[in-house]
Amino acid sequence: MPFINDQLDVIDITRLSDEFPDRPVFWLAASLHTAYINQAALDIILNNVDDKDDQDRLKSQIKEQGALQELDQMQLGFNAIPLIQKEQVIRDLKKNIDCIFKTANERGVTMMFEAGMQKAMEAALELYQALNPQWARVGYAKLCTDESKPILYLTINQSRNVT
Repeated sequence: MPFINDQLDVIDITRLSDEFPDRPVFWLAASLHTAYINQAALDIILNNVDDKDDQDRLKSQIKEQGALQELDQMQLGFNAIPLIQKEQVIRDLKKNIDCIFKTANERGVTMMFEAGMQKAMEAALELYQALNPQWARVGYAKLCTDESKPILYLTINQSRNVT
């Protein structure tokens, strides 16, 4: 949430609809538990939901919550994103990760943390770090779907000296 005039401000569907009335907005919170959307995005999401009862339930939840909460609701938003935009995210991934690490290195950051690491993301990050040594270490909480194991594992990759 942003601070405006030293006060914590709320981001919700009303605020984003006022700020961006003419284009759909879907902001995924860093926590991975919330996606903030505006009315234009909700309209697209609802067009992709076939069941009228599901549409009504989602409208009611959004009215109450102001955003999409947890994966069962957020997945409806992910499903509504056009394939061409998903492909662009994948194409730009290295450039965006480079930017994150460059900024962290410039600011003297020594540790970054990812709150919802999945196996594919972990493998990609390890490969990226092997090919692009950084000063900052990366820690993460691994998502675990096996009920017999703890909910999350904490891992910290060792920093690599950049010369």
